[in-house]
Formats: sequence, structure tokens, C-alpha cells
Amino acid sequence: MAYPIVLNSSKQNVLVIGGEVVALRKVRRLWQESFKIKVIAKDHSVEAREFFVKQGIPFEKRPLETKDFSGVDLVFNTAGNEGVRGIIQRARGDHKFWLNDGCFPGDSDFHVPAAYSRGDLMLSVYTHGKSPALGKRFRKHFEACFGKDWEAVFEVLGRERERLLAEEPDEERRKTALRKMVQAIPEAMFEPGDLLPEEKKRMLDNIKKASNEISRDVAKK
Repeated sequence: MAYPIVLNSSKQNVLVIGGEVVALRKVRRLWQESFKIKVIAKDHSVEAREFFVKQGIPFEKRPLETKDFSGVDLVFNTAGNEGVRGIIQRARGDHKFWLNDGCFPGDSDFHVPAAYSRGDLMLSVYTHGKSPALGKRFRKHFEACFGKDWEAVFEVLGRERERLLAEEPDEERRKTALRKMVQAIPEAMFEPGDLLPEEKKRMLDNIKKASNEISRDVAKK
């Protein structure tokens, strides 16, 4: 069984164990989401070192120790050897952290789904380990269907929602306006390809119109 959650990256300290291609892929993604990261490995690839240095990510070239887990919230293990596995298990006796272990999946406390982000929109799919490759296909489908236009949609939705929360005290009226705003998004937005410029403008105008109807009604009272 599994339960999906979204973590506040600003409050999570992350330890990535390993310095090769998989570790670099993990670090890139974590860095994009502004996690606080440190990396420890006996060796790092040239590409990994260059990225860590460029982005100011702390990394050390040495064997892992149990003290490295102090103050850590999340651990990603990409170093596939039993020695590292043993250190991680011993560290669990003194430190509290969640583990994602790509080398020994049965040890993991959590797994990372295939995910796609577009501005404030994040879509993910998890297959319970049955087919990670299918999860990647879903991600590619998300990439094709949810293009750059969605950034503008969420910007307008967010701004209008904040305005309604500040100006409209009636909860049911707010909910009605928010539903109308979403209904103003055409079905074409959920299909591959971006809208034409005039279609995009019309959609954004309709979202604002749905929100402004509440303001006009309030002003009449």
C-alpha cells in the first residue's frame, strides 16, 4: 500500500549517498525543488563534481559514517553495496529519517513517482513498482498535453482566488466563482499542443470574467 504526499522542500535536509549518474539525477531534481542537499561518496564523476560546484551543493569524497545522518530528514542511497547498507541500518538506531534506497528497494520508506512539472502544476504517476517504464510513458504524455500555456492559467487562477478570499466573505459564493473559473478552461487545454494566441487570450479573459461576476454582484448590494 502507498499514500501520496507533497513535501515542503524548504524544511527538508537531504543526504544523497553516491556520486555517479543516478546520484546526479537525484540531486538535479532535488536542487530544482530547493531542497537542502549534501552528497557523500567515495568518488564522484566529473560531471557530478562540476554540477555540485556550480550550484554550491556540499559534497565530500570519503566513506559514509553514521554521524552523517545527524539532522537529516531524507536519505537517497544510490551506492549499491552491502557496506553502505549496513551503515544506513545502524544509523537508524540513533537518527530518524526517511529512506529511498534504489539499490535495496525493500529497505525504502518512500518511493519517488514519475513526475512532470509545469509552473505550479505538478503531475505524477506511481505504479507500485509494477512498471516504472509505464510511469515514464505517462510522464511523456503529460509533457505533450500540458504545455507552457498552463503557467499563465495557474497565474490567473491563483491571483483571482486570492482576490476572492480577500473580497468575498461568503464561502458558497467563492466556491461558485472558483468552479466557474475552472469551467472556463476549454477541453482543448487537456490535449496535446498549445492553444492559438487568440484562444489563449479568450480563455484567460473568461477565467477573469467568472471571478469578476462575484465582485459586480457584491458592488450592486
